[in-house]
Amino acid sequence: MKKFFTLISIFSVSITGLWAQTPNAGFEAWTHTSAIIGSYDNPNNWNSANSQTSITGVISCLKATSAHTGSFALELITKQIPAPFSQLVPGFCTTGTLPSSITGPITGGIAYALRPDSINGWYKYTP
Repeated sequence: MKKFFTLISIFSVSITGLWAQTPNAGFEAWTHTSAIIGSYDNPNNWNSANSQTSITGVISCLKATSAHTGSFALELITKQIPAPFSQLVPGFCTTGTLPSSITGPITGGIAYALRPDSINGWYKYTP
């Protein structure tokens, strides 16, 4: 019986630690940023290229209302920046820090030392 309670305690701490590692995991909290040229929403505690591409009218990380659970979801779209740049911007979000140029490396983020056997999530695909 003592081993059972020990296992339950370890499992509870592991699950709590996993959720604690992902800030705003359900993408329910968002911050709206308005600039003179371009405005966008980003999920709280996450970064996207929106801050760098909104000036061109390109938003690749969107707040969607077609959530599996909750009120909002994260929608990622790859878009083309118009001429003269004509560069593809992939839809992505990271907990790391973005570089000042769009081609630099992402640094930081949240370290994760466990080795999960799978990742679960919900997605919609529109070709």
